[in-house]
Amino acid sequence: MKLSDTILDDELFREITHFFVEKSSESEEGDNPEFIKFYKLSLDKVSKESVETIIQMSGSPIERIFLGSLLLGSIKWFPYGIVIHQTYKDTNSELTEFRDYLDKFFEFIEWYKMKFGSFSAIDEYLNEQVKSKKMDKAERDFINRLMFRYVYLSLKDSWHMTLQPKFPDIIINGRSIRPDLLLWMPSDTTRKYIVECDGYEFHSNKDTFISDRARDRETQRLGYSTLRFSGSEIVKNVSGVATEVLHMLESDAEVSEL
Repeated sequence: MKLSDTILDDELFREITHFFVEKSSESEEGDNPEFIKFYKLSLDKVSKESVETIIQMSGSPIERIFLGSLLLGSIKWFPYGIVIHQTYKDTNSELTEFRDYLDKFFEFIEWYKMKFGSFSAIDEYLNEQVKSKKMDKAERDFINRLMFRYVYLSLKDSWHMTLQPKFPDIIINGRSIRPDLLLWMPSDTTRKYIVECDGYEFHSNKDTFISDRARDRETQRLGYSTLRFSGSEIVKNVSGVATEVLHMLESDAEVSEL
């Protein structure tokens, strides 16, 4: 069976993702069995969340194939793959709010660590905050997720992916833009890539192609880099397309560390 067909089937997609997690865990070097166990459970948790988001949010088979291949490749390329986010009305505003909240979260973490010395009882502390109505349950759950991702896994400097981002302030031909995905990093607002799963041969007419070129120029002016792939390109060489994107992200990370 082709990889594209596997990704399009919900259960097979879940199974192959778990297989990639198993293989990645086996290749992890080290003689600490507790760390290997933690790594495997953590990668499995992050990957399962990403799989379900892709299944729910993919707008077309082409997009589903591309996102699935990108996720599978990221499990091999990066320690914990790529963290996937949904969007709502305004992606830029949502990322700003997320980063502001993340900064406040780390301030809370520093305060908690100085006061209590460790995180061993943080669940009890948060539960007590909910019980005393100083915090609602939704915020407690969100803080638990941030603890897992950004304290235990240190994913602040890792690549994140927002599906179907919305940019109401970027207007082209009287309409706001909505790309297929946005790749970004919580710790650096300058590192952002728009990826489109289409291209001239996939479009119905030349006017659409011209509009896309205008959109790419405008997003470039605002600091975004854009990658475009045609539908046939993705179907014929889905692994190659995903590898191209992952190689770009890896190279970007290496340059930023110089």
